[in-house]
Amino acid sequence: IINAFGAERPSRYVCQANLEICPLSERKIDVDLEPEWEYNSAEGMYTLPEDLKFKYGRDLGDDGLTKQCLVELRDSLTRTLVAMRDGAPTGTAKLDAVAKKLSVENLMHVLRDSQDLDTSTTISDSLKEIWRAHNNGDLKDRLDTAIGALLGGKTERALALFTDLIDEDPNY
Repeated sequence: IINAFGAERPSRYVCQANLEICPLSERKIDVDLEPEWEYNSAEGMYTLPEDLKFKYGRDLGDDGLTKQCLVELRDSLTRTLVAMRDGAPTGTAKLDAVAKKLSVENLMHVLRDSQDLDTSTTISDSLKEIWRAHNNGDLKDRLDTAIGALLGGKTERALALFTDLIDEDPNY
């Protein structure tokens, strides 16, 4: 490729239809990877670091336990955030108690009386997360997409996305 284009490029376009099997003896290429990556010469592959397996959802070899724990954690947090906003029960007495103490109304009082920027920032960031929370993950993802469009200056697209959300769940 370098010979064809005259010099090394920082990125390359690859089309799956053009890929060919590379002989094992030629697979060790010079790449700039973080030190955690290790080259396995027997397999002719670089080994993915554990933190990246976790970050990008690769199989951690734990029979789905990590995914199950993270899903349960996400669902508990979502129920708690929604309860903080709406006062709805979470189904768990301990979470209900937390949600009551950290209700939007109580957080607004703390925000109003806060004396420093760190506290104000923490409370306002928490309020944003509370308002974004929804038991339907798809709606929350669509809200994030609409906010991204708005912040990206795509106001017509953002308006259409927000309108669709309101049509689907007027209370969100």
